Parts: sequence; structure tokens; C-alpha cells
Amino acid sequence: MKNPYKFRKRKVKSGHVFYVCFRSNPERWISTGQTDIVSATQWAEHYNPESGPVSVTFKEFTKDFFIEERCQWLKRMNQKGHTYGYPHLKRYRQILTGHWIPLFGNLLVGSIRRKQIDEYLMGLDVAAETKNKYLSVLRTVLSEAEYQELVDRNPAREVRLFKGKTKEREIFTPEELVKLFPEDIKDLKKIFLDLEWALYFYLQASCGLRPSEVAALYWSDWKRQYHGFIVTSSIENFTSRRKTTKTNIVKPAILTERAESLLTLIGPGRNDDSLIFTVKDEPIKLATSNKHFKASCERAGINRGDRTQYSLRHTFNTLALTRLPVSQVQKLMGHQTEAMTAHYNHPTEADILGQVEDTREVLKALF
Repeated sequence: MKNPYKFRKRKVKSGHVFYVCFRSNPERWISTGQTDIVSATQWAEHYNPESGPVSVTFKEFTKDFFIEERCQWLKRMNQKGHTYGYPHLKRYRQILTGHWIPLFGNLLVGSIRRKQIDEYLMGLDVAAETKNKYLSVLRTVLSEAEYQELVDRNPAREVRLFKGKTKEREIFTPEELVKLFPEDIKDLKKIFLDLEWALYFYLQASCGLRPSEVAALYWSDWKRQYHGFIVTSSIENFTSRRKTTKTNIVKPAILTERAESLLTLIGPGRNDDSLIFTVKDEPIKLATSNKHFKASCERAGINRGDRTQYSLRHTFNTLALTRLPVSQVQKLMGHQTEAMTAHYNHPTEADILGQVEDTREVLKALF
């Protein structure tokens, strides 16, 4: 028996796409939207030349979703310049396999309805922000189904986002910073066990750097004549791969005298082409530094609560805004907008009132 269809590869702006022609209509070529023959064949097998796409089950459609080298959506996004790190893809896949595949796995993709999605999310005992993340994953998957013409519309896009108060990240007080980073070197070593760890966290607190950005610093990044670092990259958690900063922004990090002093103490014998901070000759991973930070706070006698090392970045942002213009803090933080810099600001009641303290005499005269 002859093959019921044949393929032809056509060039498009992003590369090439396979078109299929069915024996029942030999003059008509239909785009599969696929860039490899295996996926194009799968698409053709679920297409009715007379009535159009025949929906597949949700489980079958998502078997390769968010998996590198196998996910067609991901390949297309990469071609368009959108990159996704391993931790994000792993989390998306966990949401997909933990929630949506158990719920919709045996249903045809085209039979999923907005009401089913909405009722499931409303029944979850999780924060609104978490529900929206789950919804975002499903929206991505069903958008791809819409792109492949397996569904006429994306029902997940019709589900309204959930509103809820996001828990605000707490910062460290100036008094706690003094306890965490004492002036005496011996006391500093007692808290962090060695100066490298002390400096690793001190750069987060005094420069506003992300943990992944500190982990990616090379000795050659230290521009001694300008008393700072040029920050261009970060270390991806789990894989330890070097990548750009979170916002793809090259940013400055101005060093305090103390930071430069600590760099000088740990620097002798180091190669300019080597990382400043390593554990067993490997880049520091977030899980490792989180454990060390927790233990260091305990040794410093600080009740850490829900605060993590990332709170040091929020602390820097908040304290810097008390003395510097928001535009300068934005550059130091590597934020794309001033609104994000404002989001990282956590002023105390005293800070808020202190900003307008000099208006008291004016108001007294007026009223």
C-alpha cells in the first residue's frame, strides 16, 4: 500500500518547515508547522485531509514538552532568541507532570474546556501567585497546540489570572549587618569559617549582586583602577553553566574599601582566568551557598526567619535608595526599569517619615 502522504521541505525566515501532501488531494500542500520529519509525520498521522486536524490526547501531545532537544516549541523559541535555563524548564515540566497531565492526560487536546481549568485551579490550596504559574505553563502548552492547528483556540488564555498578596521579602537591618559582617577578621572567620565565604556574601550585601552573579566572577573582572567589577554573566544552578545575567545587562559593581581589602587577602597566587569563588574547584551552586548562609546566620546570633541570602540584595537596594538617586541604584542592581528598583525597596516607618522630615517647619508655618 502506498504512503497516504508525502513531504516537502520549504524555507521560512526561521529556517525550514515541512509541508505535507495527501493522496486524496495531490495538488494541495499543507504546512505541518514542524521543523523535523519525525514531528511532521506525527502531525500528518493526526490530520484528516477532509476535515482538518484530529486532536491527540493531552498526554501524547505533551510527552516531550519542556524537554531540551525534543521539544519543538522550545526549539522554535530558541531560534527566536528566547532562552530558558535548565532550572526553569525542570520546574515547568514538574508542573506539567504533577498537575496537568494527571488531570487532562487521557482527554483529547481539543476537548479541554476553560471551566475545567478554572475549577481545578480554584480548588487548589496554594497562593494566587502559584496558581498563576500553573496556568502560565498550561497556556504555553495549549498555545503550541493552537499553533499546530490541533485546537481552534486556547482555553487556558480565557481563564483570568488570580489576584492575591505576594509575600514581601524581608531585609536585614543595619544592626544585623554589623553582627553578620564584624570588622574583626577573626570574628568574621568564626561566622563564615573562611574569608572566601565571608566575601561571597559581603559582595551580595554591599554591591547588590545576585548569588549567581557573584559565583560567576573571575579575577579578571576586578578592575582595580576603577574599584569595581564589570558583571557580565552568572552561573546557572544545577548545571553550573556560565550564562548572561538574568536581565542580559552588563552592570557595574562598586567595591567598598573593605571588599577590596578582603579580595587582596584571598587573592595572592590566583590566576586572572580563574573563578574567585569555588567549592572543590567547581562554581558555587545555590543549594550549597544557602546551607552555608543559614549556618553563618546562626553563628552570628541572627534570627533569620524566612530570609535567605537573596535578602541581602533587597537590603542593598533599600539602603542604597536612602542616599542615592533611583536611577543610579537601578544601574547598580541591573534592573531594566525603575519600577523594579522600587519593588525591591522595603523602607521602615522611620525611613518613610525621615524622607519628609525637613518639611515639618514649612508645614508649621503654613498651618
